Amino acid sequence: MEILEVSPEDAVGAPDVPAGYRVRIWVPPVHREYSWHVEEFDLIGVTEATEAIEWAGVRAEGRWHEVFVMWVDSALDGTGRAVQRSRFIRLSGKSPEIAASETIILSY
Repeated sequence: MEILEVSPEDAVGAPDVPAGYRVRIWVPPVHREYSWHVEEFDLIGVTEATEAIEWAGVRAEGRWHEVFVMWVDSALDGTGRAVQRSRFIRLSGKSPEIAASETIILSY
C-alpha cells in the first residue's frame, strides 16, 4: 500500500451534486444449467455510504451483493464530442464465486 499526503484544497467531489450508489444483489440460478441473475438498484440522495451499504445488506437477505459509488464524468465519444457517462467503483461486497467451470470441445 502506498500513502500520499494531499492538500485539503484538492477537489473532492462537488457539494451541489449528491452522491449516488448502485447496488447489485446476486440471485443464484434455479437450475445448475442456468446463470446467475442480478438485481440492480440506484440509490440517489443517500447522505452516507454506510446507509447504502446497510440498505444493501438488509435487501440482499444473505445473498451475494455489491455496493458501488456512482458519479458522472465527461468523456469523448467516437466523434470527439464530450458526453456524460456514469462511472462506478465498488465500495463493498463481491460477486458470487462460481466454482464450476465447463470445457466445451468443438469438433469439425
